[in-house]
Amino acid sequence: MAGWVSIHRSITDHWLWKDQPFSKGQAWVHLIMLANHKDNKFLVKSKLIECKRGQIARSLSNLSNEFGWTVKKVRGFLNLLEKENMVSIKKGTVTSVITICKYEDYQQNNISEGTLGAHQGHSEGTLGATNNNVNNVDKLILSDSSESEPTKKADKIPYQKVASLYKSILVDTGEPGMSLIDMQVLTTKRKAAIKKYWTREGKHGLERVEGYFNWIWNNRGDHSWIFGTQGKWKADLEYLLREETIAKAREQRLGNFGGNQQ
Repeated sequence: MAGWVSIHRSITDHWLWKDQPFSKGQAWVHLIMLANHKDNKFLVKSKLIECKRGQIARSLSNLSNEFGWTVKKVRGFLNLLEKENMVSIKKGTVTSVITICKYEDYQQNNISEGTLGAHQGHSEGTLGATNNNVNNVDKLILSDSSESEPTKKADKIPYQKVASLYKSILVDTGEPGMSLIDMQVLTTKRKAAIKKYWTREGKHGLERVEGYFNWIWNNRGDHSWIFGTQGKWKADLEYLLREETIAKAREQRLGNFGGNQQ
């Protein structure tokens, strides 16, 4: 069987995926999904951890909880992957950094709708999964309900692409304690927030909202309150897209994320 299957990270929040214990194949795909899609640095117990694209920072106990396995089984599984040259592991006292070997080969780049990308396996028995955070093909945000409101043909607002940018940049961060509120479905309220934003900013394209979200992430140390580090509240998509929040950013209260264009 050949060809690509594009899997969004939101599948890991679905109850079917959370059914434990994992199979070895599921655990391998899960590791690929955990891998950073961009370089990051973050603090774990006052120690700076550098985690590059294609790497995961996790302890054995973290993976044990995620896989539904014992720590001993997780250790044995990682040793097997390392022996097969599927991962390399840099062990630390606080956490380990796991590098997915040939990570780029698992990424589906430059795909357009109706185009199939060929994927060749590295070795017999190696499982592959794509983990594109911002793909040209819209991703389905999973929910247990199929009653999501269909988008009218005349509605050109890229609801799903804006939501995917939010999730890929500010939710699927791979940095413990530094992610915004996740969402499983584009509700009417969320679509309304995107529509209001797009009415004001749509003439600048998706680059504007992507630059805004990236600015928030790159300056998270200065504005950590947005991520709920100073209390229980943390920002969500609706808050970030409010006209008042955008105005504060342009007025330098949050920062300059792309100039003061009107």
